[in-house]
Amino acid sequence: MSISNHTFVLVLVLILSYGSSLIWSKNVYIWNDLMPNVTLKIHCKSADDDLGEHIIPYKQNWNWNFQLNFFFTTLFWCNAEWIDPATEHVVGASFVAYEREHMLKDWTSQCYECIWSMRQDGLYHSLPWGEEGFRFAYPWGYGMQNLV
Repeated sequence: MSISNHTFVLVLVLILSYGSSLIWSKNVYIWNDLMPNVTLKIHCKSADDDLGEHIIPYKQNWNWNFQLNFFFTTLFWCNAEWIDPATEHVVGASFVAYEREHMLKDWTSQCYECIWSMRQDGLYHSLPWGEEGFRFAYPWGYGMQNLV
């Protein structure tokens, strides 16, 4: 191998070692934007990691970060629930919080900071990187028929 080939290989190894954490590192935030005095219960997991159940007060968030797996097939899904004070009924949804394949095909694009806002009228996801705001993603009740 020539010196230029060695240099190329060294640079490639450095990029894959250190640069991959920038490319493969993801942060997911779940915000409770429901209404004052209403808490949000959230339980998120992947095939490998159960992140447990968390109670999020109004205008607060819970978040986690992770590295994409080697094949970029990382998937996190969440169950979200809250009690509607007007009806005292449990309102919930089961949704994909992060899936690279879904993010590439969908309007959410490649999120590095994946931000979810849970609101009275549904679940909202942050717009693609570089844009501000949120877009409606799922209604309450979404995915609940598949839960046992």
